Amino acid sequence: MNEHDKNFIKNMSPLLITAMVMFFMLVAYETKADEEIVGHTFDGHAIYKSDTEIEGIRVDNIRGSSYNRENNTLNLKLKNKSVEVHFLNNCFELAFANNLGFKSFSSTSKYLITLRKGDVFIPISFGKAGMPCTIKAIYEVIEEEENVEEN
Repeated sequence: MNEHDKNFIKNMSPLLITAMVMFFMLVAYETKADEEIVGHTFDGHAIYKSDTEIEGIRVDNIRGSSYNRENNTLNLKLKNKSVEVHFLNNCFELAFANNLGFKSFSSTSKYLITLRKGDVFIPISFGKAGMPCTIKAIYEVIEEEENVEEN
């Protein structure tokens, strides 16, 4: 390598370092973009699905349920919010369930039962218990408010 090439590399090294940093930033940004966006804040920042994950739900707060066959999720209406429960296994029996049972491995009290990851919902149809559905994650559903501007 002659002297001219050495000087060129030495003088261009800040530009090469900047290009490498920008490449790593591009890769990091693309990996974050794979996550599902469920809403936006008032400022316009994205709210990702992982940001809405909640620890658990109390059974006495459940007011209603509906099963989504396409996503294999159970939508629960609670007292003051709605949640979406994702399962580890395919829970097709929830579509035919007349009632829901549950089994909590994490609650210590029989009166204040909280369902968390690893607990199960049991679909009950025609008086018979179905296969248990193990909870993978629980997410809060974000309701979009209408943008009403005041003058």
